[in-house]
Amino acid sequence: MPGGVLSVNETDQDRFHRAKLMEWFSIEKVQSAGVLVVGCGALGNEVAKNLVLEGFKNITLVDMDRVVRSNLNRCVFFTEEDAAA
Repeated sequence: MPGGVLSVNETDQDRFHRAKLMEWFSIEKVQSAGVLVVGCGALGNEVAKNLVLEGFKNITLVDMDRVVRSNLNRCVFFTEEDAAA
């Protein structure tokens, strides 16, 4: 970082650039794949978040439980209103 200037190049603009360096990786397959996440608690929330960040678009979430306030600190997709329902 000479002179304190941070430069951004073309590869920095593509969020999947590093994954695309692997010859077998196909962002098109990732984006068109269907994924089922069973359980939407703390672990399911983290898995769903990571899937979205990796480029998955067709994600089905299934959980038989209800959202409770004690889980809100671990579940990024739920709000106080979800726990009140």
